[in-house]
Amino acid sequence: MLIKEWMSKPVIMINHDESLNEAAKKFQTRVISMLPVIKDGKPPGSC
Repeated sequence: MLIKEWMSKPVIMINHDESLNEAAKKFQTRVISMLPVIKDGKPPGSC
């Protein structure tokens, strides 16, 4: 199995300045086990 076959599309992400409650809502309403955090459209720390 390839990763692209296992991952959800579109990728569900959350902005770094959203609340913990917003993150909890995303976990409750989507079938996800991870929630990437983004800042300015990219993961923090990326070049």
